[in-house]
Amino acid sequence: MSRKLKELEKKLTPAWIAVLNVLGVLYGVWGATSFYTNAIRGHAEVGVLALWLFGMPVVFAGSLVLTALPVGWMLSTLKDFGRRLILVSVAFGIFLAGYGEPSLWLALVAGATFVYVYWTYKKAFEDEEELKKL
Repeated sequence: MSRKLKELEKKLTPAWIAVLNVLGVLYGVWGATSFYTNAIRGHAEVGVLALWLFGMPVVFAGSLVLTALPVGWMLSTLKDFGRRLILVSVAFGIFLAGYGEPSLWLALVAGATFVYVYWTYKKAFEDEEELKKL
């Protein structure tokens, strides 16, 4: 992992890292569905398959990264819980205003992402603490 990512992990707890990942996934889905709606749907050309197979993952990853980097940086610089909560609430509000009401599937994906990332990072932080004790 890069040095900056390691520094970010040290400044955030597993819960904040999980929230950041959920935000990234939600914004990635928003970007990919917008790309699908505007660029792919309604076209019956051969290039549509290439756009679907290669364009949507690139848009998803780009949206995820463009969300996670600035929000992660802001979360790492804010130390106050209230300010972090306001930042995350604003980010979720922007998602809801732009994307609309998420489907049950998207809510389940967001919940599964939170649980998976939280437990993964919690275990990693515990393992790192055990290694420091040795």
